[in-house]
Amino acid sequence: METGRVLFITDDYLPFPSSNGACVNRIVNAYQNKESIYVLSFSAKEAECKEPNVFYCHCKRKPSSIFNRVFGYCQDSDSVNKLYSQACKIITENNIDTVVCVYRPIECILTGLKLKNTYKSLCVIGYFLDNIYEWSTSSKLKDKILFINQKRLLHSLNRSFDALAVLKYYQPTFEKLLSKTDKLSYVGLPSLQEWQENENIFDENCINIVYTGSFYSNCRRPDEILDFLQGVCTELPQIRIYLYSWGCEESVNAAKEKMGENLVICGRVPSKEAEKAINSADILLNVGNDLPYAVPGKLIEYFSTGKSVINFCYRRNDGAVKDCEKYENIFNVYKDGDNSTEDCVKFILNRHSLPWNVLEKRFYDCLPQYTVDIISETRLKSKNV
Repeated sequence: METGRVLFITDDYLPFPSSNGACVNRIVNAYQNKESIYVLSFSAKEAECKEPNVFYCHCKRKPSSIFNRVFGYCQDSDSVNKLYSQACKIITENNIDTVVCVYRPIECILTGLKLKNTYKSLCVIGYFLDNIYEWSTSSKLKDKILFINQKRLLHSLNRSFDALAVLKYYQPTFEKLLSKTDKLSYVGLPSLQEWQENENIFDENCINIVYTGSFYSNCRRPDEILDFLQGVCTELPQIRIYLYSWGCEESVNAAKEKMGENLVICGRVPSKEAEKAINSADILLNVGNDLPYAVPGKLIEYFSTGKSVINFCYRRNDGAVKDCEKYENIFNVYKDGDNSTEDCVKFILNRHSLPWNVLEKRFYDCLPQYTVDIISETRLKSKNV
């Protein structure tokens, strides 16, 4: 299928990507003709990537009271203008015909609105890897105003953009805000990719459990799962838990004091190093989000390996439940649940892997190529309108 020239506007890209930046990287790698794919990374961090066709817009975001009232944790219009100016330069110099604006941050979406007004023939797609509205049960006046303004924003995007691609986990939110529209399509998290066997970086005499990603005190905390795994390590002292993580350092350090050599703190590392750790792991560890619908980006990446996964759940009905049921090779540990150390030990000792041909059938909409096809189909449709 013809792809044209595509520009992705996202937040932190390589070498230290955000979860959204990592997803965009997998989509970019799914294109056969990568020379025609460009990335504009919008971040306050001074990071650079040596890959061709990757550009950076470094901008220190300043809070704006007006934007905050409308969009919550958003930034000033100067940030949007800087991102827009650099995007225009890339579009003009490289004959870009399709722009994919990744939410969040909101600046990427607002830049897309300005680009569509400037380049009438440009195909612009809003790509929602995050949920725009997380306060559906709140009765606070502030959140009601936020709901109204975000609904207004989505209707504006629906009028201006050629398409809106949304993670399937957020379908209830977008149906509530937009009702039905032929511009809206739902996709899986584009993180499913076949893993290649690489050299093992861990001690083969140990049972190596790996966690990669961030911790957050308000929604993804490590203390309870590490407390549970401490009991598991008592039964299986050969376990080594490697945390390639950042955030909640106080909780992690407290767990280290209790668990000793069973817990290895590796800190934040480049994505390539994290991938080596995942590839070498015997078991993978996931910590869910204490938010409705929210799904950690690395969970589908873990599924890609086919390896056994220990999954900590704050909610029995969180966004990952159906995916975990399809994956099957998983042991769920529930917050405030009747979790069995004995059952977890049996799971670890009986670990196995699922074959790739099974995984790609079960999670076909999580293949990056699936998202590539959605983008290409939208581009062709916009040319024919």
